[in-house]
Order: sequence, then C-alpha cells, then structure tokens
Amino acid sequence: YVLRQGYKLDTHALNSLITMYAKCGHLEKSLVLFELMIERDLVSWNAIISGHAQNGDLCKALLLFEEMKFETEQRVDSLTVVSLLQACSSAGALPVGRL
Repeated sequence: YVLRQGYKLDTHALNSLITMYAKCGHLEKSLVLFELMIERDLVSWNAIISGHAQNGDLCKALLLFEEMKFETEQRVDSLTVVSLLQACSSAGALPVGRL
C-alpha cells in the first residue's frame, strides 16, 4: 500500500517492511521490496536472509548470503551466521552449516 501510494521510504522503513512481510510468510513481497532498494545496509541483508531462513527457504537464504558476500561490501555479522545455522539445522543440512 505504501509503495502504491508513492511514498518515498528510507532504508530503515524498508527494512522494517521487509522484516514484517517475512515474518508474515510473504517472502515474495519482502524480496520485491529488497530488490527495489537503492541502498541496502547490513540490516537489509540480514532481514532478507533471516526471513528466508526462518520460513524454511534455505536455498534462497544461502543464495542471498553468497550474493551479499560477493556482490557487496557488506560484512557478515553474527546475526547472519546464526540465521543460516538455524536454517541448516531445521532443514537437517548440518554439513552445509559447517561450510
């Protein structure tokens, strides 16, 4: 609704929306917002990665993690790692978590 009305949102507001959509299980909407962002910070990356991880989409979470590492200057923090490890554990993919 906010985007359709033409409101310009800052990074903080977009991060909150990404988190909200992910927590509600609307990963597509959270990903659309993420992809529309002009400036992504570490919170943006953690929101989208943890959102996919918490919703059981380990493959997409790992792809986003790789994108974060190789295509941006953002550094991985403990929240990023914990989100991925929890997703690996839930998916029974412990060997992936060891990487």
